[in-house]
This record gives sequence, structure tokens and C-alpha cells, in this order.
Amino acid sequence: ILPYGTANDFARLLGLFPDKMMKAFESAIHEAPQLIDCAKVNDRYFINVMSGGLGAEITTETPKELKDLLGGTAYALAGTFKLARKSAKIVTIEAEEGTWSGEAMLYSIGYGRYAGGGTDVAPLYDLCDGVLDVCICPSVGIESYPELIADIINMNPAEYEKMIYWQTKSLRLSSEGDIQLNLDGEPVVGTE
Repeated sequence: ILPYGTANDFARLLGLFPDKMMKAFESAIHEAPQLIDCAKVNDRYFINVMSGGLGAEITTETPKELKDLLGGTAYALAGTFKLARKSAKIVTIEAEEGTWSGEAMLYSIGYGRYAGGGTDVAPLYDLCDGVLDVCICPSVGIESYPELIADIINMNPAEYEKMIYWQTKSLRLSSEGDIQLNLDGEPVVGTE
């Protein structure tokens, strides 16, 4: 793994950063390969995180020039503007553990811990446990932002007041209209 991406979330998880490129090259040359889990959305694979809602829209809509200039910080800046005019979509997530349906501001599903330039989305992650971490930030009114922000900062699923978090081996995600998804930084659009 070489940290050449915009946000480098998977490389960050492995402790590989752009300013330590030689460490990444040395790891690639000298360390033994490691088996990890891999997820599949329809016919597309990903190894870190699939995100949807505002996160995916932000990744897709952030101008390349801004990403080149600011790196991962560009997503935070674009996200601030996007959040001000939020338009959550209704999604349904069905898994063996249960079903959740509602307006989701953002959500992430995957094996990795970070998305969107270092945002911790899966505090119980394990790259080799065969279990996907599902984290949903439901659409809430501005009066509930303090609890939501506390959940995001705390990242302790056992104490979440607004966010929803569970683990599952597989799931079905659907929406009545097209939803923008992001698979390890690559945009995908679909309804299921």
C-alpha cells in the first residue's frame, strides 16, 4: 500500500503517511503480505469503507483543484457547505441483525476505520473478522446536533444517543431513488 490517495484513509489505518513514503516502500518490499477481508457491492469490490449520503456526495462534488491544494481538509470544507443545505435521502438497510429505514445524513459500511480524510467511522473495526461495521448518522433537527456531535467525537457505540452502529456479515442497502455511494474513493450510483 502506497499513500498516494487524496485522503489516504486505508493507508492511515496501516500507519502509512505521504510524508513517510520510504516507510511505505520498505513495508511493500520487506513485510509479508497479510490477508484481509474484502467487501463487494454488486460487482464492485472495496477493502476499506463504502460511504453514502453527504459523505459520498462531498467526495464526488469536491473540486479536484481544492483536493490538490488542501488534501483531505478539502472534504471537511466542502462538507461544511453541504451540511448547511443538507438533503438526506431515505435508505433501508436490511441485515440478519435487523432493519433500519429512514433519512440518513451519512452512513458508512466496511472493514476499515477511517473515511473522508481521517474521520473515525468504525471504532470496533477489524480487517480480518469477516464482519462489516455499519455506522449511520440519521437526519436530525438542528436541536439534536449537540448530541450527534458528541456521538461523533466520543465514538463509543455503547453510548450513542443519535448515531446507530452495528456489525453484520452481509446486508442489503436500498433506496427508492438513486443514491450516491463512494467505494474507497470511487463513486458509484444506484438504488440497491
